[in-house]
Amino acid sequence: MVKQSRQSWDTGRFFQTLIYFEAIPFFSCLQRFFSQQTKSQLIELNKSMDIILVAGATGGVGKRVVNNLLAKNHTVRALVRNAEQARQLLGEKIELFEGDITIAETLNPKLMENVTAVICCIGTKVQPVEG
Repeated sequence: MVKQSRQSWDTGRFFQTLIYFEAIPFFSCLQRFFSQQTKSQLIELNKSMDIILVAGATGGVGKRVVNNLLAKNHTVRALVRNAEQARQLLGEKIELFEGDITIAETLNPKLMENVTAVICCIGTKVQPVEG
């Protein structure tokens, strides 16, 4: 007989998410009333704490994505196959993790720490602009 384990729900986080997206109007009003920070300040604070992972950051599309994210002051982490080459292409403002997305053993669990978004640019190509 197979015993199934079920992970319990984090209800506190669920309610924080509902309140953040103002799905429960009464609680959202209370939160704004007692909080000294505006929603835009909270968004800016979250931007500085959250990390966006870009897989394929050294490719044609990946480099453009990384540069656009850095220009908007996002914290960027890149999954790359060659860290030395990536450092030359992407500069010092980016955190690099060396690994190959097709080889699970090369993917370190720390890669996903504090990551709130993943952008996959693997297998993409930049098309020439016709004009």
